[in-house]
Amino acid sequence: EELQHMPWNAPEAVSPIVSDCVTKAGFSIVDVQVRTKEDQCKGSIWDCLPVTEKEKDEINFAGLNVGVKINQFPGLFVIGRKDSLSVCYEDMVRKFGKVDFGFLPKTYILPEDKDELVKVMTNSQKPMIMKP
Repeated sequence: EELQHMPWNAPEAVSPIVSDCVTKAGFSIVDVQVRTKEDQCKGSIWDCLPVTEKEKDEINFAGLNVGVKINQFPGLFVIGRKDSLSVCYEDMVRKFGKVDFGFLPKTYILPEDKDELVKVMTNSQKPMIMKP
């Protein structure tokens, strides 16, 4: 019963499935822009940007109030974004070699890798997958 009085701080555009689960469990959602008010939140925080945020948008975990619960870990954006994951993967290839880390195809991050990608596409007949 004590937990049902704990507010769930979430942005206005929280997924309907998250909203339904929270309300059916007896909690109430407080609409808040988490990114600018981490230090004002109490209770739980449901942050909707773990897969789209960039380092500059990361939540200020040090500024969270004591006892706040959140659905993220510091630096989660690194594995949640294809471009950041690719950079980390390439670091692992350099560190441990292709024997252990040769299972992903080469990834090109635009605009940084544009020249290399154009060269590869010009000289190859292999199909390529593009992701936004």
